[in-house]
This record gives sequence, C-alpha cells and structure tokens, in this order.
Amino acid sequence: MKHIFLFLLIILTVLFFISCNKNNQQQEANVFMSEIQTDEKEQMILIEEISNKLSHKIAYFDQYDKIEILFYPKSKRAMGIPGTVCGNLLKNGEFVVDSIQTRVTLSKPQKEELVKFLTSPNKSKLEAADCYWPKHAILFYKSEKVDSFLEICFECNNSCPKWFVLQGRYNDLELLFKDFSSDLVIKNRQH
Repeated sequence: MKHIFLFLLIILTVLFFISCNKNNQQQEANVFMSEIQTDEKEQMILIEEISNKLSHKIAYFDQYDKIEILFYPKSKRAMGIPGTVCGNLLKNGEFVVDSIQTRVTLSKPQKEELVKFLTSPNKSKLEAADCYWPKHAILFYKSEKVDSFLEICFECNNSCPKWFVLQGRYNDLELLFKDFSSDLVIKNRQH
C-alpha cells in the first residue's frame, strides 16, 4: 500500500511538472508571438518612416525643371590645375567651367532614375582619395538657370559639395551616367 501511494504521488508530481512546463512553454510561445507581432509593427512603422523620408527627398528634386550632366575631361579642373574653388563655380545661374565636352539633358525616366539613386539609403563607407580632378557635374535647373550642382571626381570618389549618399557608390553612379550616354564617361577607364 505504501508503495502504491508513493508511486501515485510520484506520478502526480511528474504530471504536475509536465503541465506546469506546458503552461510555461505556452506562455513563452505567446510572448514570442507577441514579440514577433511587435517586431512586425515596428518594422512597418520603420518602413513607413523611411518611405516618408524618401518621399520628401524625392519631392525635393521635383522643384527642378531640368537636370543636366556635364563631362569636361580636358578642363583645368580635371587636369588638377589650381583655379576656381568649387563653391565659386555657380555665377548668375550659370555653371562656370572650361572645356565642356558633353552635355546631356536627362529625360523624365532618366531624371527619375537619377533621383532614385541619389535618394536611396546608403550604408557604404567612404573610400576617397585626395586627387579631386573632377570631370563631371550634375546641374539642377530652375527657370532655365542653374540653381545648384554636384561636381564629381570618379577617380578619387569625391564630390563637391559632399553628398554622403554617394559614399562607396561612385562606381555605380558612373555606370548610371554611362547608361544615360556613353559620351559621359572616359572610355576604358579601370575601376
């Protein structure tokens, strides 16, 4: 009788711990599911915030009537000859640089593609050299006058003014320029 009672007590104890363990597992599963749902909610909020920021960035470029890309490989700036400081290249609505070889006015789809590139998130690290012999510029026009610009040196991966969205992405931008027009790039340049 004592053995039966002890045996039943052990079985009941084991069953009790098993049921408690199942309750704990169920509670842990419920907590895990709520965390997943919270993470999904947070991700949706984050995606919405990023979309809003991206929309604002894209809307910023809507103010420009025209976007043009210049290529000036034989200019004094491209040859490293000291001269005009980057901040002084814009005078009376004109971009002042010598020896412009190619001008490409972007079509609406090209403009959209460039804006998408310039506004996309970037987590690349800066890999720039010191040469800064720029051969390219992106001009942003308002009412047929250059309102702002971005001058680019693909050799040293640098720009003026500094646009951190380009860090580590200069080769991609150069390929995008080449897609716009093969006349915008130096032929057979090594990356």
